[in-house]
Amino acid sequence: MGKKAILERRLEHHNDVFADIVNASIAILLKHRRFRKVRPQDLQEAKIWADYESVNDIHEEYRDLAKFWTLKKIVICLLGLENQTKIDPEMSLRTIGYEGGDYRWQLTQEGMEFYPVLTIVIYFGTERRWKKNRTLFERLKPPAALRPLLNDCHVNVVELAWLTDEEAALFKSDFRVVADYLRQVRKNKNYVPSPQVLKHVDETMALLAALSGDRRFVDILPSLKKGEPVTMIDVLGQVESRGEKRGIAVGMERERLATARRMKAMGMTPEQISGATGLAIDEIDALRKPRK
Repeated sequence: MGKKAILERRLEHHNDVFADIVNASIAILLKHRRFRKVRPQDLQEAKIWADYESVNDIHEEYRDLAKFWTLKKIVICLLGLENQTKIDPEMSLRTIGYEGGDYRWQLTQEGMEFYPVLTIVIYFGTERRWKKNRTLFERLKPPAALRPLLNDCHVNVVELAWLTDEEAALFKSDFRVVADYLRQVRKNKNYVPSPQVLKHVDETMALLAALSGDRRFVDILPSLKKGEPVTMIDVLGQVESRGEKRGIAVGMERERLATARRMKAMGMTPEQISGATGLAIDEIDALRKPRK
């Protein structure tokens, strides 16, 4: 499992975030039609693997995250989240595999009241829209004459970076910050933070760092005051401050190396250069002569 997948799960695993993602996603996919909302307190942990048998072997296929949606100890639905940073053309096959494994497991449980299985794919990509391969038929392209006899599988994809303002506002948890970040980066290549107070600061910052490739989102965590409300305005202020300091340090280092190269070109000894610049002898020996 990749680093991004682990960090996505860390934030989504919190019941308040999981319920928020499910509720917002269902509202988006159903075009805002009314439905019973999932409450954090109604969620219970579920296994994330399904066993399947191939030639002379048994394998396990893992979901990213799954929870039971219960009400008065009765399972209403099994909810599965799949996270994708890239478009997966095989997602319909994976989805039907996950859900088939979940239904097959129910058949092995004596006296169980069967329940439906819902899979939602959260797409974190910002470069391309997920336009193709949203159904099994799109992927397999079966003959038209056979399609009435075949079972199709639809992939429920939520494209975070392409949400409208109205759709993004459906998210109420820390996950809204992630959605807003992706939307703004896609549209403007820039990010203006919101005043929303974060509940899961460490997990949110770790995910933003993984998605953006900017470690400053996690490097600033020790500088945030524990126990006090934290918003992305506070975070961005710290990130920009660290960026300025890092920029100054990088500039000074470049100037020091340039000075050492000039001194080396003048024929000064490594000891003299070290004394003037503070560079180690081996660093000076490794320097190339300046270009003319």
